[in-house]
Amino acid sequence: MFQLDVGKYRGILISVALFLLLDSSVLVLNFVMSYQISADAAGVNLAGRQRMLSQRIMKSLLDTQYSIDNIEKRQRPLQELATATTLFDTTLLAFKNGGPIHDANGLPYYLPQVSSSTAQKIVAQGGELWHPFHDAIQALLNESNRRNNGQFAPALSAAIEYGQAQNLALLKLMNDLTVNLESKASAKATRLRLIQTIGISLAVLNFLIILFHFLRQLKTSDRLVDSARQETQEILSTVNEGLFLLDANLVIGQQHSAKLFDIFGLNQIAGLSFEALLKDFVAEKDLATANSFVKLLFKPNVNQNLIGELNPLDQVEIHLPDCNGQYQSKHLKFNFSRVSDTQDMVHILATVMDISRQVELTEELQQVRNQNEQQFEMLSTIVQANGDLVPLFINNSLAVMTRINTILKQKCRSHVQYMEKVHQIFRLIHGFKGEASALSLTIFSDYAHQFEDRLDQLRALPKLTGNDFLSLTILLNQLLKQLESADQLINRLTQLVPEPATPSRAAAPSHWHHLQQMADDIAKRQNKSVDLVLTGLSDYPLSDMLVSIINSTCSQLIRNAITHGIETIPDRIALQKPETSELIISLAHTRKGEWRLRVQDDGSGLDLERLRERAIATGNLTQEASERLDHKQLMQLIFLPAVSTSNTVDIDAGRGVGMSVVSDIARTLRGKLNIASRSNRGCTVTLTFPDRAIVDAEAIVDAEAIVDVEAA
Repeated sequence: MFQLDVGKYRGILISVALFLLLDSSVLVLNFVMSYQISADAAGVNLAGRQRMLSQRIMKSLLDTQYSIDNIEKRQRPLQELATATTLFDTTLLAFKNGGPIHDANGLPYYLPQVSSSTAQKIVAQGGELWHPFHDAIQALLNESNRRNNGQFAPALSAAIEYGQAQNLALLKLMNDLTVNLESKASAKATRLRLIQTIGISLAVLNFLIILFHFLRQLKTSDRLVDSARQETQEILSTVNEGLFLLDANLVIGQQHSAKLFDIFGLNQIAGLSFEALLKDFVAEKDLATANSFVKLLFKPNVNQNLIGELNPLDQVEIHLPDCNGQYQSKHLKFNFSRVSDTQDMVHILATVMDISRQVELTEELQQVRNQNEQQFEMLSTIVQANGDLVPLFINNSLAVMTRINTILKQKCRSHVQYMEKVHQIFRLIHGFKGEASALSLTIFSDYAHQFEDRLDQLRALPKLTGNDFLSLTILLNQLLKQLESADQLINRLTQLVPEPATPSRAAAPSHWHHLQQMADDIAKRQNKSVDLVLTGLSDYPLSDMLVSIINSTCSQLIRNAITHGIETIPDRIALQKPETSELIISLAHTRKGEWRLRVQDDGSGLDLERLRERAIATGNLTQEASERLDHKQLMQLIFLPAVSTSNTVDIDAGRGVGMSVVSDIARTLRGKLNIASRSNRGCTVTLTFPDRAIVDAEAIVDAEAIVDVEAA
């Protein structure tokens, strides 16, 4: 049992007792005077508010006079006048007799009566000037509430006339009241500082006495401590682990291994609390859990082996600043074991090991595994996809990413220019996602969906800057790495498995089977049933560029038709339509030397009212302008950015970009885009473009696409 040698520490105990008594006395005086100063400060603030209220009353009167002929417009200054008058009157009365008021925050507050004779005289003089003014204002307010308020104008003139005559005098009195209360508070603050100075001086003197006794005792204790430290110093300076002892208060003992200095980068560790040692390196929540865990070890009824797996510091990462101002990461492992003295648990021995190298090797191994798994997943996806179109998709996608990178580098000076940059990138990445989805290349469509999510966030910002596009650069680099990796895999596969000779693409009817798979996947996600009918696509020898154009266009139009036009199975049954919708894609080459690509569905057609609502909601159109649009003009709203008839954003729809991508394709080909829609009968989109346009399709031209719409 701990016993205190009173005789040994008598001088220190007496000094501490005197110190506590002195500090308690000073604290009590501080509390009392601080409360008084706080009350005086509140009085000063309220007196200052009286000055402001006197001016607000005059302003409200003048605003009422300015709006005297407009009954509705003058209600606001009259309301402000009533509020300011009531507040001024109750506060002035409280200064005179004491009473409840509301402070600047609207909270109830009891204002005591002013105590000095000067302040009482000022309040009395202010009341003499105020009461006639108050009566005039009250008469004005009473007149404003009557139906037949023919006396309103005379009452207003009387109030203004009196206010103009006495306002400066009333303002001066309130200013004098403020100065008087401030001087009173200043005097109390001066007395408080004097008391604090005396108290601090006595406390410092007492502290020096305590320090003298403490140093004398410390000198004796140091000799014992030095002797004990010398016995273990050589051992602790040679071990490679960080060792230290924690007492029941979780304070680190005086003896610890020298390795701790290297591990934590600290110059002083002995005497620190366990929390102070780790607070700069460990999250607050983890630190609280670690403290609780170590405290459990001090309980003898807790089995140390059973709770060992609960150690929250079994592996923890910390960041230490180096000499170059950078941060160095370390991974540490903490072990805790009990140190017992007979039956009492006196210390916990903590062992800290730097396992950074082991963790680094583990992470490198895991990174290699992840890369292998990712490459295997990509290889599996490529093998299962359309073998003819995947290389073409990769090459086109690399070109698209290059264009996106070029757009990102373009300098902009206004929000409009930045927003146009967002729309350009949106159309390119949406087209990329459509092609990837059509080929079931989910690894790329998922990346594109993340890209679109970030673009959606940028599109919603009220003001864009160049820094907002930094995250897009990171996503673009990740996407480029995946495309380059896929390109390398395809090249290796090509070397291993020679491509069979084919006379032309027209000889491969199954060349477009991926479009049916895409339609089935989208229909399943949207609770719909679709039968895709392809005509003409395998009847002509098609170049790689033409295949790419058809694939890009069809992927967008298939998605739009299924998500926006074709009804769900229950809706089609209710409309007495077949459960399975028919989606027809046809390709033809005309005598004029033009290609005609047509996508036709038997769905509900374009929802023109929904298009109008979305155009207004996205800021592309005003309500007044929308009411002047005819059916054809309403249909053309589908090409505006961010306009979508979908209520939600998912992997298939909701971005309002798909038809903009199709319009870009038509513009690039110098083609014509025709949309015909019949309510509850379906929608037909026809893209017509000349042969010569395919040669220049890789270059973006300035010509606009000819867009024609038909509605019924």
